[in-house]
Amino acid sequence: MVIQQIPSFDPNPSLKSAIDFLQEIGVQDFALIGRVATWVYLPTDRQQFTKDVDFAILTKDSSKIEEALRQKGIKTHPLTIGGVAVREDDLVVDFIDRRVDGLDFLFREAIENARQDVEILGKIVPVVSLHYLVTMKLVSGEPKDDQDAKSLLMVEGLKYDDLRSLVKNHLGTGTANRLDVFARDVGLLPPRGTYKMNAPSP
Repeated sequence: MVIQQIPSFDPNPSLKSAIDFLQEIGVQDFALIGRVATWVYLPTDRQQFTKDVDFAILTKDSSKIEEALRQKGIKTHPLTIGGVAVREDDLVVDFIDRRVDGLDFLFREAIENARQDVEILGKIVPVVSLHYLVTMKLVSGEPKDDQDAKSLLMVEGLKYDDLRSLVKNHLGTGTANRLDVFARDVGLLPPRGTYKMNAPSP
């Protein structure tokens, strides 16, 4: 009988180490993104496995972060989407600036609009807001991110009109239409017909 190892990952040590590191080098503009960020919004039974922690950073801070890591003797790996990855002990983190394809502007907005009220191991961690998190999930086109986007669409408090406007503004009409498909899949929109923005409340 073959016993298969079930993957597991505790993000807390990496979160704490990354935040300590960013504060130590004076980087103030960042936000938790990726699958760990979805855990903030989704119930435990809908949280999916991840193998690392993702932070959004500004392009202007990327070189500073990479150099500071190098000075500490920590090996980094460049990310094709922009930023650096670290895979060492308690620091399993992607610092992502998303400069590729001009999406750094989206990341900058996401950082500016991040929530500031999540405490992890005694650290206040800025977490990307729900609408920006869904928008980021739509960028990759990977099945796991599409599934996360669908799950996040069902979170209480999501304002679909605002989300769709954000997606269309940053990612275009095609991606906004794909969002509509996801919204129909989860019952957020009627199964047929063209999307129509709700009329504002009087």
